[in-house]
Amino acid sequence: MRLGDGAEPREAGRVEATMWNVRLVPAEDRLWIVTGDAVGFLKDGKVTMEPARRVDTQSAFLLDGAPAVLDVGQGSYTLLKWDGSNWKTQKTLPWKTASRWSEDLRVVVCDGRPHTFRHEGGLIFHAPGLPEGPWADPTAWTKVGPVPWRWSAFDAGGRPVVATIDLREPMGIVRAFRLGTERWEPAFEHRAMFMTEAGVVATGPDRFEILSQDFPGSIKRVRVEGGRVESAGGALPSFMITTTVLGTLLNLCIPLGLAAALSSLMARHRVARHASGAEYATLWRRAVAHALDGVVAWGPGVAAPFIALDRLDWSDLPRAIVTLLAVGCGSMVWFLLVVVVFSWMEGSSGRTPGKWLLGIRVVRPDGTPCGFVRGLGRNLLRIVDSFLQYGVGLLAAAFTPQWQRLGDLAADTIVIKDHPSPSPPNPNP
Repeated sequence: MRLGDGAEPREAGRVEATMWNVRLVPAEDRLWIVTGDAVGFLKDGKVTMEPARRVDTQSAFLLDGAPAVLDVGQGSYTLLKWDGSNWKTQKTLPWKTASRWSEDLRVVVCDGRPHTFRHEGGLIFHAPGLPEGPWADPTAWTKVGPVPWRWSAFDAGGRPVVATIDLREPMGIVRAFRLGTERWEPAFEHRAMFMTEAGVVATGPDRFEILSQDFPGSIKRVRVEGGRVESAGGALPSFMITTTVLGTLLNLCIPLGLAAALSSLMARHRVARHASGAEYATLWRRAVAHALDGVVAWGPGVAAPFIALDRLDWSDLPRAIVTLLAVGCGSMVWFLLVVVVFSWMEGSSGRTPGKWLLGIRVVRPDGTPCGFVRGLGRNLLRIVDSFLQYGVGLLAAAFTPQWQRLGDLAADTIVIKDHPSPSPPNPNP
């Protein structure tokens, strides 16, 4: 995937093959693809791959326009360079290692000059060039900083940069260090909740982009310039927002399906009219009306905290917490306002927006408006009716003589159609 100037990613190319240990090495006119047993490149939307002997690709980097790796063998490292058809040995370096893989070693080329990084004892060390001396030579290496978990190194406008990523806690942390005139110095720090994956790329000498994933399927694009987080937006739909929407729709489908089934049975086996002649509203109509009211009135209050949690910049932790608390309090106020307004609407006219669209209303058994207090009582008891995916309220309405849920029983209200169909003629006048 390639990210352009906008937030939407576009597919740059596709490789349909079984590959392992894949590394991507960008060049001026192509993107090299280095795998454990093949080497290729992406150019002009086309991918070309060539088989190669198996090597360790953890330290893959660009050397004189071609991929190169530091391969581990016999306890030392060998510099290999791709010549277009196979790996060619350039030199053997006197670095002793007990590992079969070079996951603790990186090489970055800046303005044609290589920089070597190694990870040891929870710290990152840097050496200019490819040191010819022993691995343990303290004069060849300088300390960059601590590595809490994962790390990477790359070129940023001619200067090497090291990024460290710690995703072991709910609050993920991405830090970067860059080589100054005399020593290594912090470049930026970014915090975000629930990060499961993250990567950093440089778009200029002092500009970076962080691609992070908070849950599977959710990719965020964060811009950093001058050490400050400039913007944080979704490159793909947020998993948190998507699952919230899908979960809400699923929760609506279950009671709607149950309401439709009970409505069909009640139409055949239950008396559908009140003694006054008013026709009871079917459970299907009532369920759809409630779903519409939920989307219009309750949706913003439910969605706001999730959107805030997904979009907040956690680099400024105190400000993020205050913002989240403010959004939460705002949602609570919204919920209370909705309850009051809907209770007033049902108490005066018997209709909420959903009931108005479905042609039903709430009244007393004698046909008069129920009033604000009774409307408030039936809405507060909706909490009990909503247990078991509204199964409590639906079953109560299905088995009570006047099709009343628990809130209706407590408030002494019924739900009827606005314009009932005419009564069938009495065969025995």
